[in-house]
Amino acid sequence: MKGKKIRVVSFKATGVMEDMGAAAMRIPSSELYLGLQRGTVDAAVCNISTVIGRSLHEQLKYVYKLPVTAFGFGVFVTTKAWGSWPDDVKAAMADAAKWFDEIGASYANDKIYHDEFWPTVHEAGVEVIEASDEDLAALDAADDKVVEEWISQVGEETGRKAIALALGETA
Repeated sequence: MKGKKIRVVSFKATGVMEDMGAAAMRIPSSELYLGLQRGTVDAAVCNISTVIGRSLHEQLKYVYKLPVTAFGFGVFVTTKAWGSWPDDVKAAMADAAKWFDEIGASYANDKIYHDEFWPTVHEAGVEVIEASDEDLAALDAADDKVVEEWISQVGEETGRKAIALALGETA
């Protein structure tokens, strides 16, 4: 990745990619297709759902599978709208949220991505390259470095508490 222009979306990904010698660039996913087509970026750090949702597989020759992204999903409802809904609709929304919290990520990873998205990438002729153990170790080291630098900026107590909360742990 050294010397390559790589689209990133987060502070952490920026630090990791820069530590690996890449030029981290932030561009919205809506501009990524043209960015890849025109050479504005050489590569992109993104979730497979972004690749499929934005038809990026049409512009890609290779995908290097690294565990560097995650996604958050939420349904946001105004107080006024929520208050106008009948109790059965509110209950259905609560049940859906509970399901998503419990199995949404595993369902996406193990079912949707595995059975639908990755086959689409393969069918488009994109070569999928799995990361080696050495590459994963280098990624972990770069990741740890970025985390420690961030903690030093925000303070030990605040940083550790924020990370614990993000991981679903008691802070």
